[in-house]
Amino acid sequence: MCLKCPGRFRLFIASPFLAVIRLVWQTLLMAAVTLGSNGMAGETDANGYGTAEIIAAVRAGTLEPVERGAGWAIFPVQVKHYPASAFLVQSSGTAIELGPAMAPLMDSADLHQWLLASGIDRARDAPAEVYLYRWIDQAQGPMIFEVGAPVIADARLSDAVAENPRGYRISRLPALKVASIIYEGPFPHEQGSGWQHIRWEERAREAGLRYTQRLYRELYHGYDYDTGRHITEIQIEIE
Repeated sequence: MCLKCPGRFRLFIASPFLAVIRLVWQTLLMAAVTLGSNGMAGETDANGYGTAEIIAAVRAGTLEPVERGAGWAIFPVQVKHYPASAFLVQSSGTAIELGPAMAPLMDSADLHQWLLASGIDRARDAPAEVYLYRWIDQAQGPMIFEVGAPVIADARLSDAVAENPRGYRISRLPALKVASIIYEGPFPHEQGSGWQHIRWEERAREAGLRYTQRLYRELYHGYDYDTGRHITEIQIEIE
């Protein structure tokens, strides 16, 4: 479970209960994710998310970081294009601010357990979990916050979600062009984190890219709670 907010604002939540939830949740995610492969060019048409290749490239050291610290690394900005996509999520439903209101949605163990039991197909070669920050007016302001997993949008998904009693919903995104940064290292609430060095808006701007301030998302490709070498992809929609 990644307990954090984007940009300057961070939310730290820690308790023995959540530590147990995190372990259960990680096991569920790893059991559910199907890995494949996809290209990783400087600018790509990403028919999939390329999770398997991202993990392999980062772990093997074949990607050259642009910044590195003790236990963390940040990789170059890439421009990626995605087709329309769907997610099973638990959603704030209405606009909330960055901060404590996000906490209940971050406990996603039940959602992933329900997804496993429902027979809904996860998207192939996709991150274990996705956080979507749908800004209302501008980045870091009020947003619709959603936590969930990429799924295949078909009749089975629609039927299952329509019948679920827990309020899970289908969240859809149109085709996207994003600035993407891969980060390997501890999450913001963990010791030795380099999260504050990612500077996604600044790095995108330095690359000549323009943030729409409509969408920020975090793709959680891989977890390693023993070493803190988690692999997260931070993406912002660009013009």
